[in-house]
Amino acid sequence: MARLVTLIFLVLVSLTGLYAQERIPMVEVYTKTARQFGKPNVLNCYVTNIFPPTIEIELLKNGQKMDNLKMGFLTYTKDFAYFIVANAEFIPTEEDTFACRVKHPSLKEPMTVEWDRLM
Repeated sequence: MARLVTLIFLVLVSLTGLYAQERIPMVEVYTKTARQFGKPNVLNCYVTNIFPPTIEIELLKNGQKMDNLKMGFLTYTKDFAYFIVANAEFIPTEEDTFACRVKHPSLKEPMTVEWDRLM
């Protein structure tokens, strides 16, 4: 019985390896509610197509790391990629810039995606 369980486990691990290819993450930055300067809002960084499931996410205000980052759970999809949402409360202004910076093994350098304040 133990041999059968071990064999099944090894087959399943081998099958997951067929789909387990390093992927470049895709990043979207958006707000919870429509943009209104001077009003509290939530800045979201939605990262998809993650594999391997090792990732660092930072939200930036004027290029500086925001301290109030909240991370969701790293969740997998049926094709063995992962996704996650990170967010932080903020008050948008006309002068400030906001962005999401992602560090992942598939990237030679961190990827930074700015929030489009006009959206």
